[in-house]
Amino acid sequence: MVERLPLFPLHVVLFPTTYLPLHIFEQRYKRMIQRCLEDDRRFGVVLIREERETRGPAMPSDIGTVAYITDVESFDDGRMNLLTRGTDRFRIIDHLERDDCLTGIVEVKPDAREESHPQMEALQRRIVDIFPEYQAGLMHLLGESYGDEPLPDIPRELAYFVAARLRVSWSRKQKLLELPSTMDLLSTEIAILEAETERHRSLLRLEKRLRQSIKGFEWKYLSLR
Repeated sequence: MVERLPLFPLHVVLFPTTYLPLHIFEQRYKRMIQRCLEDDRRFGVVLIREERETRGPAMPSDIGTVAYITDVESFDDGRMNLLTRGTDRFRIIDHLERDDCLTGIVEVKPDAREESHPQMEALQRRIVDIFPEYQAGLMHLLGESYGDEPLPDIPRELAYFVAARLRVSWSRKQKLLELPSTMDLLSTEIAILEAETERHRSLLRLEKRLRQSIKGFEWKYLSLR
């Protein structure tokens, strides 16, 4: 389906079925969001491909995700806090500028329904097995706390859930967004998770050895006093 869609270029990748909070403070985007609220509450989130040296919107990547505004908090000065949810991916066919904002002529591409089968189920089980260890190791190394979130049961939603939480570059996330199928996305995520989890294990082993060395040094120092 081809339609016009306001575009919001950001240094972020939004995946379908996931949520993205936004703080709107620039005048041009306050106007854009106000028009969205008066219309169907939808706009397109696209990763910035290239910043412009002159005034005007940044150039977007070709593939983005439709964001639906689920909640709005408005302030007296016109600023807004939004909560948005990704719905469908789209491809930009063309775009035009209006009030220093982009409007895209886009082809919205809802994900095709994919039937469950043994290979899909095997990929899903592997993600469910390895993602909690990846998440726990990452949060420990970063010194951050996190709450256990239940993993989605539907393969497509699971794939997007994991993609949104991977700590990789935005350009790499963009490549994940552009993958054609849930199978491709799950397979690619497993490769990333396995490599990153092994790296976490190595760093955690090193951290443990360093702690033991420091303890041993402290014991020797106290014994000599």
